[in-house]
Amino acid sequence: MQTLSVKTPIWTGNIDSVTQRLKESGLMGSIRYWSEIVLRGLGYYVCDPTNGNRCPDISKDNKLRYCLNCFIFGATGLRRQFKLVIGQYKTLEYKRFNVKPQGRKRGWWFGKNGVMGNVGIKIIPLRSSFESEIIYYPINLASKFAAIGAKTHHGYGIVHFCNNNYNFRNYHQAIDSIKTKFREIIITQKSSHKQLPSLKDMFFARFFINPKNEHWYRKIDGYSEEFECWAKEGVYIISPTIRNWLRYGRGRKIWKNQNNQHKAIENFIFGTTKKICKFCLHMTQKDRKKKSNQWCSHCQKSLETKEIYERMKSKIFISNCFKNEENRYEFRLWGWFPKDNNVNLDVDKFLSDLKECFDKKCPDNKKAKNNKNKSW
Repeated sequence: MQTLSVKTPIWTGNIDSVTQRLKESGLMGSIRYWSEIVLRGLGYYVCDPTNGNRCPDISKDNKLRYCLNCFIFGATGLRRQFKLVIGQYKTLEYKRFNVKPQGRKRGWWFGKNGVMGNVGIKIIPLRSSFESEIIYYPINLASKFAAIGAKTHHGYGIVHFCNNNYNFRNYHQAIDSIKTKFREIIITQKSSHKQLPSLKDMFFARFFINPKNEHWYRKIDGYSEEFECWAKEGVYIISPTIRNWLRYGRGRKIWKNQNNQHKAIENFIFGTTKKICKFCLHMTQKDRKKKSNQWCSHCQKSLETKEIYERMKSKIFISNCFKNEENRYEFRLWGWFPKDNNVNLDVDKFLSDLKECFDKKCPDNKKAKNNKNKSW
């Protein structure tokens, strides 16, 4: 049994936004996501399991074939190659609350309860030729640079993988082994879509804070009494404040441009729950002439259902602040931006300006003498 030391609560809430227990399915989706990212980064074909073009693919001889990730995690007609077992853990109890920085009407909701402490996990292969390294390596990668579980964009899910001996070379060898053994059913001739997350398009950063006193978090924009329960566990809620600064505050100047594309860029970076045009990423409205369609005022055209995004996920993630293994205050920032995007976002310039801004100033526009960026 391997151990995950949870630094910010893992959230796997139910329909009522309550975390009653840590579900295997709640972690499985996150592990699958990181496996997809690594495999695409290595150049392997990985389908998008959320759309109609997902596996299986039916070959000319009517055999079902799968991408590497679907072969590992299962798909229609093929079971998963392993079983995930979760050991004991403790639940941090707190009520559902809203963090609302100054100027925000809606804010960010944090669900009731979360998993903290040490969590035991075990990967049990269901096929003799399957190596657990194939699953442990993506978990190890996420634990070092990002997070696992649900609502990671709210700062949940930072963990420390206590056994970090899983290395890339062994992982790559294990992947090549199953690709060779099962080449008759694994798709190798296709290429992954460029708009899907890949390790090649990702960035990761870690920052350290040296506060002057133990109650520094009480000055965070949006602070409320609910912060205290988290602070007792060494977790400090800063994700909504930084996200608010970057999207609506002074940080907005990093990505806003002058060619009337800033709303599309905002949707591209931070996501939206509104329907948007696939061609320009601007919001759409109902077409008055053809009710089954949407109208894009930017493109000046009527759009069919296949030409719109029902919603778009955020591409940038900011953790809450936590005490790491060295007892230092740390927070993380990571995400992915495909350089081949349709909003003319200069990804390299955006990341360079973002790094410079965090190196020089805090989100409240004060000099960041106590903020040190360790790695980017």
